[in-house]
Amino acid sequence: MSRVIAFWSPSGAGASTLLLNVAACMGARRANLAAVDLNLVTPSLALAADLLPHDRPRSACLSRLLPALDGGWLTAEELNRHLLPGPGFALLPGMLDVVAASNLTDGQARQIVQTLAGRFEYVLADLTPAIDSVACLPLLEQADQVVLVVGPEIASRFHTRRYLEAVKAMGLDGKCLAVLNRAGAIAVDQVVQDLDMQIRATVPDLKQMPGLVEAGQIAGLAQSVSPALAKFRTAVEGLVKLLGAGG
Repeated sequence: MSRVIAFWSPSGAGASTLLLNVAACMGARRANLAAVDLNLVTPSLALAADLLPHDRPRSACLSRLLPALDGGWLTAEELNRHLLPGPGFALLPGMLDVVAASNLTDGQARQIVQTLAGRFEYVLADLTPAIDSVACLPLLEQADQVVLVVGPEIASRFHTRRYLEAVKAMGLDGKCLAVLNRAGAIAVDQVVQDLDMQIRATVPDLKQMPGLVEAGQIAGLAQSVSPALAKFRTAVEGLVKLLGAGG
């Protein structure tokens, strides 16, 4: 039985970076998982993980799957041709072509996730910050869990509150697990009050940890002598356990 876990945050709050580190942590535990970049505004998973070929970046993008999606013949084998090997997990890059991204439909986004779910035990999806995007609210119905990443900035909390209002109107707020990123810059109680929702996990500020690569380093952090990196690793592992992928 596969699990689809969606990551959402306002722009800049850190959902993509957190997704990559969660994926790397789960991969280190030998979970069979894939990450898919369905952020149609700022696709960054493959770039942050340094997995796109720099000479021909479009050759590895999700837009290459559009003919199969249009023809209704997307198979696991066709999907595998476009997956990139990450640090312990597979990754399906997003759309670098703005025109192609604007043409992606709700049904196509669902089909991508459904095909991945037929191939992997876990599917981690990075969603567009725009809450009315075809790759955001509609996919919440498909996801088993939603990691809602909020930053300490007032703008981040404001946009997250708007998102929660829409989610609650759909009756899907029970799927959401709120995470405070860059914790320490604001009191958790203030965020809880602003969102009217419990904060289930907190993650330290990445900016205070020079030398941390966004993706792929979590598996090797156990050997780190840096207290800051150890704290970050502990926070990510705690989130993995909350998502039911511990062990």
